[in-house]
Amino acid sequence: MCRRVFLSMEFVSVSAASESVQLEQLSALNDEMAALVRAGVPLEQGLTELGSKMPGRLGRLASFLAERLAAGEGLSQILANNEDRFPKL
Repeated sequence: MCRRVFLSMEFVSVSAASESVQLEQLSALNDEMAALVRAGVPLEQGLTELGSKMPGRLGRLASFLAERLAAGEGLSQILANNEDRFPKL
């Protein structure tokens, strides 16, 4: 059985001058991750796909999260060990 999942991709423009992930962008990535979980798509797989389709720093961040999950790290561990990659809340 093949399941197709259509996500509401919110591509946020990232200028070349500013490659940092903004809070709004992180929120959009979080929304996409929640949609993946609700759809039953493994987070690692979904983030890999998102990383290949999202532009700039946000796409690289999604790919980074997928790689760390593939390496066996938990999401909370990844976030705790990489605070410099995420905006302060």
